[in-house]
Amino acid sequence: MSMTEEQFVESFVRGTAPGTLRLAWSAVELETPEGVPDLVAARARAGVPLALPEYDLRLLTNGSGRVLSLLHRCAPRKLGYLQEHTGITAEGTRKALRGLVGAGLATVTDSGRFLLAPAATLPDFDVVALEFKLRDVRRAMLQATRYQVFAHQVYVVMPPRARDGLLASADRLSALGVGAIVFDPSSGRSDTVVHARRAVPRQRHTYLDVAGRLMAVRQGSPLPSSKSGSRFPRAWAPVNPSAPPGGRAASLRDKEPEHRLADSGPESTR
Repeated sequence: MSMTEEQFVESFVRGTAPGTLRLAWSAVELETPEGVPDLVAARARAGVPLALPEYDLRLLTNGSGRVLSLLHRCAPRKLGYLQEHTGITAEGTRKALRGLVGAGLATVTDSGRFLLAPAATLPDFDVVALEFKLRDVRRAMLQATRYQVFAHQVYVVMPPRARDGLLASADRLSALGVGAIVFDPSSGRSDTVVHARRAVPRQRHTYLDVAGRLMAVRQGSPLPSSKSGSRFPRAWAPVNPSAPPGGRAASLRDKEPEHRLADSGPESTR
């Protein structure tokens, strides 16, 4: 019996992938500004606990997230600067700033400029994106590179019959920073054949957007996309459903094992 890509993803989520990179929780079909990866996951950084903020996570997305990504604790930003560099209208920028100031994420100086609030807590974890394909290494590779806009690491995951094609493309994958995993759904075994390069996401505001949506899924209250007619994430798979609190039971399985992928190196770069 042939397996669909959706079944392939679910088999991976249900299984255990060996390695050293721990995925704290994951979301299936999370809609992002760069498309819908098959799986998006959070990975804790060394010495940094994974914590869910108390403010409205919508403030990390869309226009508010764009404004927030430009704020610094020591470099005040003018309204005009924020409007110019976000591409948002003046009214839209003001609306975003009102929300950020009201939530304690931003402060206003005496001169009317804006700073990231001293106590503001922003996402501080890695995002890992995985693209699953049953065949067509080139297509999987091209789709995975799109997710480098918001993800620290990206992988393509393919079945054993694609191993030769992945190995033949190893140099190209490495040059692009894309990792490759061969996953056998019949045994649950995963083999990392190309290590993903860890890098800072290309767009900070898109990272904040995806991190906010990923945390909202963890809380059990997924955010809708700004796109008309979009869908909510279909499922999510926490490693430890009891911590942090506020999550709902996973629809794929009540208790998911910890997923592990091979890490590409130290976690010092952000």
